[in-house]
Amino acid sequence: MALQDRREAQAHTELGHTRITTGWARCLIVLFLAPLVLVPVVRELGEEPARAAWVDFFTALPTTIAAGGPWAVNRGVLGRMEQLESRLESSSPLHTTEMPVVQAALLAGGVGNETVYPGHAGWLFLRDGVDYVLGVDPQTDAVPVILDFAEQLNERGIELVVAPIPTKAMIEPGAFVPGVRADPGALHHPALYERLRDELESAGVTVVDLVSPLAELDRAAFLRTDSHWTPAGMVAAAETIA
Repeated sequence: MALQDRREAQAHTELGHTRITTGWARCLIVLFLAPLVLVPVVRELGEEPARAAWVDFFTALPTTIAAGGPWAVNRGVLGRMEQLESRLESSSPLHTTEMPVVQAALLAGGVGNETVYPGHAGWLFLRDGVDYVLGVDPQTDAVPVILDFAEQLNERGIELVVAPIPTKAMIEPGAFVPGVRADPGALHHPALYERLRDELESAGVTVVDLVSPLAELDRAAFLRTDSHWTPAGMVAAAETIA
């Protein structure tokens, strides 16, 4: 018998003899459901902002439903639900007190969190920026919108200048993975940037590339723990655009 077949047979045997008593099953169900039920119940009963958010949601619901056809109602209800979720999240003690502690612990352990990758020597990188460089971040097609905007400006005698903002991972790759040095041009999204630039320039829109001037600085262009530029990065970008 092949090794894989033996392992499958062993797993089948072990799983087939797993026994959970009725008492344990009920206990596990209670332990699983209790936090899901108790946390929101205690919160809604004890917190004024949460109660107000629910009241506002249901108060506005009839007007939203009467706003128009099925598609308009669907969009309106979804919008109200997003507003409710945002208000509940911003007023939640779990979100404002416990989440920062958990997030800090994850970063200290080198794990990262849902929005940030830890880099080298305390550097932090937004996941979206790293995913853009890797080509795994889904992107929408912005060209038609930009060209439409450029045409509206042109009708008013205004020239549009587009300056795509490079991500932190494009400019500071060595702070993400020590020792990494790459041609700044190679750090663009493998499929998106060249098409964006070529289509805009072919339509007469000026495109300013900020990657090279920021990458060639002799000091950091981005803040260590933020996604914003340093003063040196701001000056380099402003001078390039000017």
